[in-house]
Amino acid sequence: MSTIRSIPFFIFFLLPLTILAQNDLTSFAKKKQKPRSITTIATGIGIDINSDNQNYTFTYIPITVTWVKASYENIAFIAKAELGIPFGASGSDSAYTLNPSLPSSISLKKKIAPYLFSLGIGLRINVLENKKKQHLLVDFLPLEIFSQNFNVSYSNYDKSNYDIINPDVDLNRTSLAIGLDIAWQTTVFKKNVFVTLGVQTPVFTGTGDYELSYKLITPLQLTFGYGF
Repeated sequence: MSTIRSIPFFIFFLLPLTILAQNDLTSFAKKKQKPRSITTIATGIGIDINSDNQNYTFTYIPITVTWVKASYENIAFIAKAELGIPFGASGSDSAYTLNPSLPSSISLKKKIAPYLFSLGIGLRINVLENKKKQHLLVDFLPLEIFSQNFNVSYSNYDKSNYDIINPDVDLNRTSLAIGLDIAWQTTVFKKNVFVTLGVQTPVFTGTGDYELSYKLITPLQLTFGYGF
């Protein structure tokens, strides 16, 4: 069963709705303030938590740009763009030949590199603020466009004599998705610094009728960012 179908995964995404449901939206936002905006640039490390991808360990470097427009104390509008640069996962396949002068089969190394890109909008909820002006934030992005582009490459081999049966191929999928980030905001040298744990649903589409050895990614990432 894939991660996206698991009950704990869906409960996690209900967190921001639970916070808002327990508070009147107007009172939770508190008083209106002079509009202000902040842009955050962050990077870190990301992994795939889709339990269907047992054959591969997909990891990537996320690069995130988030724009926040706040008109109320505890709720703000956010727009987020994110790029995932993969390290690439290694695997193996076999190639076969009918040429009697050559070994009937050989083992091949392959590399699968999933490039990720998402663009989304949503709300930032200020859940907690302490006396040091540090904040616990929840970013809920119910509307995201999420793209996953898998590039598959095989090591050099004699393509004129050997054939791979049902080889893995490139795959491009784009659809709507949902994102959720939990961030801790603090101040370092009078500048805003963010430590964020984020998760996204995979794209809401399948890999198609052609059978692949890999599945779509469910990203989980930890990033460190600077706001200005």
